[in-house]
Amino acid sequence: MRGRSRDRAEARGRKLARDTAYAWAAAAARTEERLRELATEIDAAIDRGTPPELLAEFIAEACARTEIDLERTPNSIRTALGMK
Repeated sequence: MRGRSRDRAEARGRKLARDTAYAWAAAAARTEERLRELATEIDAAIDRGTPPELLAEFIAEACARTEIDLERTPNSIRTALGMK
């Protein structure tokens, strides 16, 4: 590529990289918010009398359904539910 064609290709690539960076940052922020919500709801469910073992089953079910390794469950959630 030479001249303007190369400049356009570089500009397109730069825009794609920028857009992808923003998408990643937005997804990371949503993930952190969802983790806070999950922790809050787990604590509330336990306070209302839901057995932690049942909530751990929900986590395992969600991981299986979305094909996420159960080992990726955050330590704070695993600890709250007595998961190993």
